[in-house]
Amino acid sequence: MFRRSLVLLVVSTALLAAVGPVDAHAAPRSASVTATAPDVDIRARGAHEFTKVSKTKDVRIGDLVRTDAAGLAQVDYGEGSYTRLDHHTKFVIKKLTNNAGDRRVKTTLLSGQTFNRVEKITESGSFEQTTGGATVGVRGTTFAVARKANTGTSTFTLVEGTLNLRVPGEKPVRLTSGQRVEVVKGVPGPVESLTPEELCADPWICASQGDFTSDEAPGPTTVPFSVDSSGTLTVAGSRTLVSGSGTSTFGPITFSSDGSIGPIPQCPDRVPNTVETTFTTAGGDQFFLSRTNALCQSSTSPPTYVSDGSITITGGTGRFEGATGGGGNSTTTMLASTSSGTVSSHFEGTITLRPQA
Repeated sequence: MFRRSLVLLVVSTALLAAVGPVDAHAAPRSASVTATAPDVDIRARGAHEFTKVSKTKDVRIGDLVRTDAAGLAQVDYGEGSYTRLDHHTKFVIKKLTNNAGDRRVKTTLLSGQTFNRVEKITESGSFEQTTGGATVGVRGTTFAVARKANTGTSTFTLVEGTLNLRVPGEKPVRLTSGQRVEVVKGVPGPVESLTPEELCADPWICASQGDFTSDEAPGPTTVPFSVDSSGTLTVAGSRTLVSGSGTSTFGPITFSSDGSIGPIPQCPDRVPNTVETTFTTAGGDQFFLSRTNALCQSSTSPPTYVSDGSITITGGTGRFEGATGGGGNSTTTMLASTSSGTVSSHFEGTITLRPQA
């Protein structure tokens, strides 16, 4: 049974998706649409009447899917990629073929709002979505698109991955995880970088994957996360051991880290530094994080070191079993002696939680 706690935030979007070159002999195929909350209707190509979708139904080229004020739907293309339709949405598939793993999909979202997850596709493939004349291209990511018809504003929000935006007559815009851009009457605005908390304040973006997931066919949930932590450092030869606590998107959290250390130059010169960290929530679930940083000494009295770089989620236990994701971090270390000190860190990024059996 699908859950339905999403809030309508933005309406009136147009959608186009396309995946890679297709052989002339590739045959068209249907996608499927599932009504995750009533009411959802479908109108076959060339027909004048709509037919109610009670559960799951094939949707073919030229069919129009419509949700009303209460309706929610999910269109599945196969191989794990899907588009979710918010209330008051009209959506048409223009083309859908598959040849030797290279998928070509073309759809149009006439009105409403979508949330999209695109599984990684082949190098020759692509996934494009258009609204208000602006087109984004992705190769495996999670993003939302919205359009306000009354203002001519289209909004593109990238949760995970990378996204390339093209607007006729304008320079291309590239988004990375956690960024958003608005296109107003064909003119892109500045790129806005959102904190995980700001992304999660939008229920359509942060909660939609979990709220649309069914008990029969649960899907992965990708959400922004952040951790602010502090702890004590112990230096043992070339190893650095840190333990402490902090706050996170998942509530109170404790952590332990293990890294290596060598000669550290004065800033701005830096050396690479790799640290493995385990975070444990109040409920006992853990997720594992590897960070690759650039490290330097910013002060000699007291000895203070700063580092920043990328993070990679490498798995976990409990609710985090099989988790993946990534982002960035920054850390400040202050030594009280040659063998001890204090550490404070900030982490933020996205984490994909896999369904548990």
